[in-house]
Amino acid sequence: MSDASLAAEQLRRIFQSARADHRHLMQPLLDLSEESEHLVVGYAAPHTGWNRGEDLIPYYHVLGKPGPTRSMRALLTAGWFGNEESASYTLFRLVAALEEKFQLVDGIEATVYPIVNLDAREAMVVLTPEQRQNELSLWHNSLLRHIQVIEKELLRNTYDIVFRLEEDTKAEEFSALVWPASPNHHRILLNALQKYQTTSPGFEWKIEDFNTPNDGRLTPIPQTSAQPSEILLLLPGQLLAEQQAEEGIGLILSLLHTFRENFQIAEQQSS
Repeated sequence: MSDASLAAEQLRRIFQSARADHRHLMQPLLDLSEESEHLVVGYAAPHTGWNRGEDLIPYYHVLGKPGPTRSMRALLTAGWFGNEESASYTLFRLVAALEEKFQLVDGIEATVYPIVNLDAREAMVVLTPEQRQNELSLWHNSLLRHIQVIEKELLRNTYDIVFRLEEDTKAEEFSALVWPASPNHHRILLNALQKYQTTSPGFEWKIEDFNTPNDGRLTPIPQTSAQPSEILLLLPGQLLAEQQAEEGIGLILSLLHTFRENFQIAEQQSS
């Protein structure tokens, strides 16, 4: 069994036995990163000088083999609410899958935040009392550290596509809201969504105008012309967590790969 396969199996066992303990879930990927040349574990603070080391928000950076021009950059986030364990588990498993089959990330750089809202997860609540009294939307001067961390991430790196995973407790099928950042991205994402739907007819999706407001959006990023497309992926809470993870990984990879293929064609044509 490869190191990545072992990590995936460890994640399954840990999640089944101690679902709320995120530190246990982090350990297999920490161990995996020590042997990997292309998996990096990092810890994010809302600003320089933040010295509460135990409160830093963990993230994973997977660097695939470079594309013919430049790699497509993707940001994937989950755990915006403290009770969304399945969404976080899906991204932990995704990192292990990308490491296990490294060719899956050819031409892709992926940065993954499985537990954005670490404060709520540690308190085992949907939102902390402080969070309920503060601004939860990005780009509205929020004082909350997890909001500031993701804002900082989006400002310091140029992403082509960003994902936000959430759980729909009443749903039995996956669904997605999509905001393409350009006509070209609209065409690429439409192709990707239609392609996935041919294998999963129950999958529902809707493409929105990029400037359509939504309280949970990561975009548009202020004061920058380089905007990423955005996908809100809703996991079906009526499925078991393991089913959500397995199908969620397949859906994310399908969207990433179709986007990457068309992205690389467009990059080569413009170079």
